[in-house]
Amino acid sequence: MSKLITTYNSNTWETEDVFYSGKWSVPFENENKIQKQNILDYHWSDVSKLSKDYLYLRKVHKDCLENFTKILNDYHKLNFSIKSWSLILSPWLMSIITIIFDKYETISFSLKKNKNYKTKVLSYSSKDFIPYNWLDYVQNKTTNDNWHHIIFSDLITKIFEKDFSVEVIDKKFSTSNKIYNFKLSLNDKIKNFLSFNFFLKKSNVFLDSSHISFYDYLKIIFNSNNKPYWISAFSESLNLQINPINSDLRYNLTKNFKLDDQKNFEKYLSQNIFNFIPMSYLENFKSYQEKVSKFKFEGNKIISRGAHFSNDLYKLWCSHQIEKGKKHYISFHGGGVPLKDLNFEYEYKIANKILIHSKIVKNNQVRLPFLNRIPKINYKKDSKKILLITKPNLSKFITRLKLEPEGVGDYEDYENLMLFSNQINDELKRNISARFLHEDWQLKKRFTQSFKKDQLDIKNNYFSSLKKTKIVITSYLSTPFSEALSAGVPSICILRRGQWVFDEKFKPLIKEMHENNIIFYSPTESADYINKNYHNIYEWWNSKKIVSCVENYKEQAFFNNEKKIEDWIKFIKSEKI
Repeated sequence: MSKLITTYNSNTWETEDVFYSGKWSVPFENENKIQKQNILDYHWSDVSKLSKDYLYLRKVHKDCLENFTKILNDYHKLNFSIKSWSLILSPWLMSIITIIFDKYETISFSLKKNKNYKTKVLSYSSKDFIPYNWLDYVQNKTTNDNWHHIIFSDLITKIFEKDFSVEVIDKKFSTSNKIYNFKLSLNDKIKNFLSFNFFLKKSNVFLDSSHISFYDYLKIIFNSNNKPYWISAFSESLNLQINPINSDLRYNLTKNFKLDDQKNFEKYLSQNIFNFIPMSYLENFKSYQEKVSKFKFEGNKIISRGAHFSNDLYKLWCSHQIEKGKKHYISFHGGGVPLKDLNFEYEYKIANKILIHSKIVKNNQVRLPFLNRIPKINYKKDSKKILLITKPNLSKFITRLKLEPEGVGDYEDYENLMLFSNQINDELKRNISARFLHEDWQLKKRFTQSFKKDQLDIKNNYFSSLKKTKIVITSYLSTPFSEALSAGVPSICILRRGQWVFDEKFKPLIKEMHENNIIFYSPTESADYINKNYHNIYEWWNSKKIVSCVENYKEQAFFNNEKKIEDWIKFIKSEKI
């Protein structure tokens, strides 16, 4: 009987007659010892399946929200709308149903290869699944191999038990890499100190200060006749986590959670979803409520710029304001070519308007300039660096389903950039530099196998790095590409064809960029182009045709002007808001 390795852990590792559930289950150090045919194909490498599953999980997300709204309202003695509970729960809920479904499908696909397997599972309890809050979930659970391992194990023992011979390894392990850090940075401590509750109470508009520079934020606030109150004031401190996990409570609430029991995935979800819900929404919800009651706000407009996704305390406060009839606007703080659908479009359902930087394609969108500061980069004639940029990823595993490469797809995008790097001329290779942020594929180790360690770009500030860059090569059409392009740095994007599902209305733009050699679908073709044009790249970049194409990109996908602060002030002061 063949053995199945679900994730990497030395206690469950096998070397003979083994199949690996995915690229994530093979440690970097052992890759050369593994036959590739023993690594099972990934089910979401098929984009048509991914698109179909996206629509299915979007429906599951909706059904789960309806269940949670009733159950949590009853338990917490509230009368919150589904819109408010969606604001609170959706970031976590979208993620957990993606993670569980991904593993359910991975196991199902493995059984098409073999009918039965042996596998080793670490001993665990239901408490090992549960995070404190959203940040603990995303930083410590979803990034941890052991946490993903026990989800695989739970599915195998509860849904696929007939297909597996299971050996339980009674070893102590941690589902967190570190204790969740509740401490604020020095900058956030200062902002927190300057955030007086009186200022929040007397402001007409609350503007989430995420991704806005200190001085730009003050300019907007004071010139729109409001008072400063930074998002760091909503920091989630350790004293909010006052209660232990209540397993009996979770078991009893599960009885009222009903999905379509005809499907094994939904059956598992119905019976186990309360084993995953963060404590901030259940055991410690009351302490969050008490904290929120201290944030008095007499205004009637809220603009969120990221905290609506990442900060549980702010989500709850914001939900209370919505229940009082306050207006809520959500600003996407990044910028680039939009996907066909993002986050099951839950943000469009919970906000009065969505503030975007691309052209308007939906009725409830408002276009405003990109607010993050982008300095103009002056060309240095001696600049030589070819800067490679990959998409940030906190986890090797898919943690939220998107219509773009994620998880294994992130690694494949990296490989694409390495194919490009290995096909440019030897004289240019020494100019290669790579910037890897929040990566869990050990990309720095992989990169330094072929390149020198000092070719890693480790600067904290992206624009400081751009000042010494001759050309940027990215693997995705989002914020870093848009920022480099807007700063005047020659920029090329190497996309894997067919792996991105962009909004249909932007297809002409993408076609134009491809025809003008700003987008490539082949690392070989892009390397050939750089080999021929590296020494006269500025002549190409400043040509009339390319300048026109870049302006078209900024006009359609990345609105950014010199009067951005004035535009935001005008919008905030507008009665129409």
